[in-house]
Amino acid sequence: MNKLSIELQTQVVKALCEVNSIVDTARMTRVAINNCLQIS
Repeated sequence: MNKLSIELQTQVVKALCEVNSIVDTARMTRVAINNCLQIS
């Protein structure tokens, strides 16, 4: 199974903490929506 790097995971968490939506976070970080949901 492929895993996101720690740096990319922290970018996703930071974006979500800034009250961005999951779709916006996925677009900003170029990560799939399902991956954003698993991290959060």
